Amino acid sequence: MIRLSQNPSLVGKFPANNWTSPIEYLDVSETSFSELADSIGNLKLLGRLMLGYSQFVGPVPASLGNLTQLTLLHLMHNNFSGHIPSSLSNLVQLTCLDLSGNSFVGEIPDIVNLTQVSFFDLSNNQLAGPVPSHEKPYMFAKLIKLKYLYISHNSLSLGTTFKIDIPFPKFSYLSLFACNISAFLSFLRTQDKLFYLDLSESKIDGQIPRWISKIGKDSLSYLNLSHNFITKMKQISWKNLGYLDLRSNLLQGPLPVPPSSLRVILISNNQFTGEIIHSICDIIALDVLDLSNNRLSGTIPESLNLNNNELKGANPQSLVNCTKLEVLDIGNNKINDVFPYWLGNLPELRVLVLRSNKLRGSVRVFEPKESFHKLRILDLSINNFSGYLPARFFEKLNGMRNVGADEGKLRYLGEEYYQDSVVVTLKGTEIELQKILIVFTTIDFSSNGFDGEISQVIGKLHSLRLLNLTHNHFTGKIPSSLGNLAKLESLDLSSNNLAGKILKQLASLTSLSVLNISHNRLDGPIPQGPQFNTIQEDSYIGNLGLCGFSLTKKCGNDEAPTTFHEEEEEAESSSSWFDWKFTKIGYGSGLVIGLSIGYMVFASREPLWFMKMVVTWQSKKRQQRSATPSGAVSVNATVSNSPLPLCHPPSVHHSAITATTTRRRY
Repeated sequence: MIRLSQNPSLVGKFPANNWTSPIEYLDVSETSFSELADSIGNLKLLGRLMLGYSQFVGPVPASLGNLTQLTLLHLMHNNFSGHIPSSLSNLVQLTCLDLSGNSFVGEIPDIVNLTQVSFFDLSNNQLAGPVPSHEKPYMFAKLIKLKYLYISHNSLSLGTTFKIDIPFPKFSYLSLFACNISAFLSFLRTQDKLFYLDLSESKIDGQIPRWISKIGKDSLSYLNLSHNFITKMKQISWKNLGYLDLRSNLLQGPLPVPPSSLRVILISNNQFTGEIIHSICDIIALDVLDLSNNRLSGTIPESLNLNNNELKGANPQSLVNCTKLEVLDIGNNKINDVFPYWLGNLPELRVLVLRSNKLRGSVRVFEPKESFHKLRILDLSINNFSGYLPARFFEKLNGMRNVGADEGKLRYLGEEYYQDSVVVTLKGTEIELQKILIVFTTIDFSSNGFDGEISQVIGKLHSLRLLNLTHNHFTGKIPSSLGNLAKLESLDLSSNNLAGKILKQLASLTSLSVLNISHNRLDGPIPQGPQFNTIQEDSYIGNLGLCGFSLTKKCGNDEAPTTFHEEEEEAESSSSWFDWKFTKIGYGSGLVIGLSIGYMVFASREPLWFMKMVVTWQSKKRQQRSATPSGAVSVNATVSNSPLPLCHPPSVHHSAITATTTRRRY
């Protein structure tokens, strides 16, 4: 046995010499070798060869076909290219073959001789052609031991010409997403042992056939039909189904009745109508529920909150029982209520989105000191709130004071489960952040009826990156304390009744990239500084008393603009904190309750309809390895006669739904 794995300093050709040693086990995965030599074919006693997650490029040597004793061959996640060598058909003892994550082209080679193979992964390549082809109609027929088949993300074409009388193995895992499938494959009728089926990102249209219930009738646990053109599904009959994903189809009519075994239900972005069936609340194992972006109506059940439908009524105070809830989004509905101050009692709440409802009245806080103390994203925009904003409200927002001391590590909210997006409003345009950074903090109170002066206490929220108070009735001066918000990137105070001068302290905000103070009653000179000098005139219009740089009105000698000497800015470690994408949808984020594009995740065990997310996602994503200092070479080599590891499915494909509290990132 030779193990050279996890040595990124190992480079060049492998093997460097014409090895002829009686090696039975060779692991050089997670290295930086770039060329696989023909001499690899000399190791004719080799039983297991692992080259995955390295830097190999070019074609795979045909000499691999000489290794007729191989039972396991891992070439995944390299840069191999060209055709898959036909000589691999000589490896008749193979039980595990993983060629995923490369750049192989051409058709799938003839594999009928690989009668012992139980795991076969060709996903994420550039393979093309029909499967099976007219030349090889029985390519899977003799592979009676094949249980795990992954051919997703290629340019393969899996038509509906599979004949039922052509024998197929009894699969356990079948991943066929993004395979140009246009209808439900007829051979699936005989797949009564399936545990995992993924047909997503295809071209399947029309109604789901009745016979689909025969697929894994007693075994199916994972079903993904998302991102197709399916119009109707009459029933969900699998009694052991734990994960159901029907997102982004054209499904119509009332919601189907879900089986009680479901832990994850994702049915967003469809055209479902009618009321939310109350039987959903009886699924005691439910961990994740996403019904957003449909046409559901009626009132909100006590156990649910769903974004971007037509739900109305008041906020159910039973939410206060969700003591582990991190994200709550009930935006884009018709909720008619007052500010739910009692939510401040949720100790883990980090994101609160109430935007675009019919909420009214003043904003008050829960009296305990810890109220809203972990909140990082707060969106009350587009409602009917009124009155002044009390200073003590902002004093409680400790989560916006000093977030992310170690900002070199980009961590995302909810990354243990999902990495979803969040929408913020900049100068009237909704922009979607593809991920929610832990360090991202924002307050959006725009389009309400708030009045009075803006509290100086906001200046204590040192981690604030976005502040939007546009379209209210604020009066008085711009608070001087805003000059303390060194991380502020966007400030919108437009369309209020603010008066006085623009404070020179704002010119020191070197992170500020978006500023809008238009349509107020401000006067005097515009400060000069590295940020203000780049801001366009439309950010100042509607303030007749303003003068100076970027305006047609120039200042007199007695009101010369204040200058600010630009200090050298630190270089950014990345091109941007955020991935931006323009969109016209509402807020969305992870670890959620009814997000726009999110999920309802609860960690409290009582009451039962608030459950903890226990879907454990395993990942092919490798742990980061510590870098070797320049010039140094560190090699970890092991020679051993210990038992060989068993072949198992790559964990990226295995989304196990288990009753465990183990958390793994995906």
